[in-house]
Amino acid sequence: MKTKDLVFMALLVGLGAILHLTVPGIYLGMKPDFSLIMLFIGILLFPEKKHVLLLSLATGIISGMTTSFPNGLFPEFHRKADHRIYFLRVVPSV
Repeated sequence: MKTKDLVFMALLVGLGAILHLTVPGIYLGMKPDFSLIMLFIGILLFPEKKHVLLLSLATGIISGMTTSFPNGLFPEFHRKADHRIYFLRVVPSV
């Protein structure tokens, strides 16, 4: 892994976390999941398996720590891993 790739992936995860924290709830406290959007952008930009695994682990941990759902670390972490698998199956070119 190149340092340039790691820094850009960290910026994507950080931007997703900032948006996840600062965007107010739209309807009954529900927020759009910007960290998931940043995860998909990162997967499209860095399609290697080790990059995708690292990106999904980092996004899952960060979004789990910033969620407003009670005890939401493990559901968020598991959900990001599931979305990574689904996204890799739906987009076959990745």
